[in-house]
Amino acid sequence: MKKIVFLLLLFTSHIAFADTVIQMEPYGGVFRIPCLVNGAKMKFILDTGASSVCLSMTMAEYLYDNGYITDDDIIGAGTSSVADGRIVDHLKLNLKEITIGDKSLRNIEAIVIQGQSAPLLLGQSALKKLGKYSISGNNLILKSTNQTKNNNNLELSDEEIDELFNEANDSFYDGSYYVALEKYKILYDNDLLSAYGIMHLADCYYSTDNKGTALELYNDIQNEIERDFPNHKTELYFNIGKCYWFLNDFDSAIPFFEKVKLQANIWSNTQSSAVTFLSNIYVEKGNLYKAKSLIDDYILQYLRFMEINATDCWDKLYTDSFLADLYYCQYLNYSSDGTLDSAEKHITIAAAWGNKEAIEYCNKYGINYQIKPRNYVY
Repeated sequence: MKKIVFLLLLFTSHIAFADTVIQMEPYGGVFRIPCLVNGAKMKFILDTGASSVCLSMTMAEYLYDNGYITDDDIIGAGTSSVADGRIVDHLKLNLKEITIGDKSLRNIEAIVIQGQSAPLLLGQSALKKLGKYSISGNNLILKSTNQTKNNNNLELSDEEIDELFNEANDSFYDGSYYVALEKYKILYDNDLLSAYGIMHLADCYYSTDNKGTALELYNDIQNEIERDFPNHKTELYFNIGKCYWFLNDFDSAIPFFEKVKLQANIWSNTQSSAVTFLSNIYVEKGNLYKAKSLIDDYILQYLRFMEINATDCWDKLYTDSFLADLYYCQYLNYSSDGTLDSAEKHITIAAAWGNKEAIEYCNKYGINYQIKPRNYVY
């Protein structure tokens, strides 16, 4: 029964499909289309006369320097003719994924023009994989297709759909995220995933170090998760906050971690992790006082709720991984501002409560964490 319920959460089919309308941006007499290239946000000029997707050298270097493309994506060198008839040298790349609206185009050939200011063009190497589309004013309209066909135009039977889902689900929970990603992606491309299923797809992108694409998907489904799967909204907020954190957008991360702090089950690992992330953000922003106060207040609330004392790790030989991790986080905060006595106090008590990193540190530097130090104020 549980498996059936989970299937219904992840998998859904639709009777009717609407066209996707993407608003383009006027740009010097032409239109630019917002896209994701391997997770990186970009805007391309729609150019039906260009044979390939074209990148400037500046943009290619940005993608390479930030890990969106790698040496494996470089196909080789070549030449091209440009609009004024000149022959120019170029570098040829394979772009693993270009996302336009809800369409994901895989393995797109692109050329890099040597000029630093060359325009970004969305040419036929991408457009021919886009399917049917039309332009109305500044709107690009992607026509709906038979959503039970995959990218190779092979019909998916009910049995094949069930098999894809089961393989995706099993791989996901086994931690085989690349395999799960491939399976979920086929279901997603055919509009066969619910918002909850898309969250699993985003989790796969996150776990395979494609935080940008994960964030796009998480944000896209936020309203649907809040409406249709409210029990999972805290998980979603936490994942969005983590993506913003890893993308160094700390100001955007804060409100999502604050939501988790307020909405997660009290004293859950998700809640404590959100508090830890918030503390780290304030450290990054240079507000160490707020970072330390946040952890101190949370520790105090937890001790009161559990009706224990900070020294019970010695007095009663208690261990508590939840509390141990909080003290270790506070050790990192005090280490950041050079308050060495407080840092040693917190690493010692973190070890006594059972934090593995703290225990390793104490053993390495000869700190006896098994006996309550008399010189600390708790």
